[in-house]
Amino acid sequence: DYIQRSITGTDAFSKTLMPTQARYLRYLHHLFQHAFLNTNSCNIQYISLGYFPASITVDGTIRLRIQMYQNGSIIFDNLELVNRNIQQLPTYYNTSRQVCSVPINTCVYGDILLRVYMVTDSIKQIILQYGFHTGFVETSPILLLRRDLDFTSLHPAFSDDFHLDIVWEDGGESSHADTLDTLQNFLCKTDSLSSSVSTDVSDTRLVSTGASDKELVSIQQQQHPSQHQLSQQQQQQ
Repeated sequence: DYIQRSITGTDAFSKTLMPTQARYLRYLHHLFQHAFLNTNSCNIQYISLGYFPASITVDGTIRLRIQMYQNGSIIFDNLELVNRNIQQLPTYYNTSRQVCSVPINTCVYGDILLRVYMVTDSIKQIILQYGFHTGFVETSPILLLRRDLDFTSLHPAFSDDFHLDIVWEDGGESSHADTLDTLQNFLCKTDSLSSSVSTDVSDTRLVSTGASDKELVSIQQQQHPSQHQLSQQQQQQ
């Protein structure tokens, strides 16, 4: 009942959730009644960003750094491809079409976190992220609007026309497809998500200072204390 209220937006806690956190609560709600929708891996071919905000480009262009994590470990970083002279950082051109396609060509399975950074000579600024589990992916492409992505839903530079498309194909049966272990790992992750709160992305200090992930977590905890921390503060008073 608590999860149902959270994912339908009728609980006050739901208003503090980032889209990825709310997504994992929906996953958990689904698993109470059903199984995973997909037990195969996903071969992510490329991502496409449409109607990218021109206001955060540099001289009409933008270079994107794409990182992808699988179960907490990084498995794709296009900057590594640059260092090996395989490809250049994608460059966004502020044309009427406003579309940037980035090749990924990486097979994934389990918990996936996609992060997109804007890169200039002086900063590396996270502009969006999207977390999902391949067990709940059914059709390609995955079509995502501004409200579906972390850091864009509250960022005024992103219009309602902005979208992220993830194009993938079936990667076949995964060598990691031990259903019990996968489910246990998923439930542990969901439990940790349900005890946290979202980052207020309207505070641009979180995305413009080039802070590390640990620093971002520290700032988030200071600005949005957990339920346990609030309880301790009330007891002290």
